[in-house]
Amino acid sequence: MLRLLKIKNIALLEQVNIEFDKGLSVLTGETGAGKSIIIDGISFVLGARADKGLIRYGTDSASVTAVFDYPSGGAILDELETSGVEPDDSLIVTRTLNINGKSTANINGMPVPANTLKKILAKLIDLHSQSEHQSLFDEDTHIAVLDNYIADIEPLKSQLCAKLAEIREIKSELKSLMNKDDREDRIAELKEIVAEIN
Repeated sequence: MLRLLKIKNIALLEQVNIEFDKGLSVLTGETGAGKSIIIDGISFVLGARADKGLIRYGTDSASVTAVFDYPSGGAILDELETSGVEPDDSLIVTRTLNINGKSTANINGMPVPANTLKKILAKLIDLHSQSEHQSLFDEDTHIAVLDNYIADIEPLKSQLCAKLAEIREIKSELKSLMNKDDREDRIAELKEIVAEIN
């Protein structure tokens, strides 16, 4: 759950802090009130393509910080572990864009690439607005939605993934050993040819 959003120097906004509570949050307001800018800020911190046109006029950089609460188990912990990010009580994500067009992202103080940021945060938040990608249409998320709806199978899924990784490692070792045997056979064959030539 998104708990806090800090936007600094995005478009017309100098600095905005928004706290969210449990339940549904809706952004409403008159045209030009800044709703789209807040959505742009959220998209940016989620790993969307960085455009230096997003930076507020007269400033050198823009940044968005988002603080998330997340479930203690499940896919998010796997993603964090895979990415080398230390899990904590909450997830603090900061993304900064400089006037030269370069962006940096951090999760809990650890620098991460934008694609890793997207992958991790896709497990926490789904942004629904006009013309935005929605995870319900992403076939890769269908199994996860069904798994969570039908039964709590995360522990079994984790065990299965661990066994699968073990099998892949064994297959890799086996292939390596087979290649070694082939290489030794080839060396012996070449030695016979050299001896024959001599």
